[in-house]
Amino acid sequence: FGPSVSWGEVAGELRDIAQGDFQRLADTWKVPASHRHFLIGPPTMTLVDFAREKQVDVLVMGRVQRKRLGKLVGSTTEQVVHQVPCGILAIAPEG
Repeated sequence: FGPSVSWGEVAGELRDIAQGDFQRLADTWKVPASHRHFLIGPPTMTLVDFAREKQVDVLVMGRVQRKRLGKLVGSTTEQVVHQVPCGILAIAPEG
């Protein structure tokens, strides 16, 4: 089975990969460092807490509708929209 790997190591590597992708995307679109916020945690609670703490005016989120599961559970954007103290701009993918 090979060497044992801890969940912490795997989670750390996944976080590093995601953060690298985030930085490259922000660099591509020339987002100032002061406007980059890489958040980790349960999505709805983390976004709501962030919006309150930073007194955000508008939260921009992607909107993806998963076929059946999404209708049953609801999306993060749908959950956040009812809890944040600011406006939300939800952007759907093309197609």
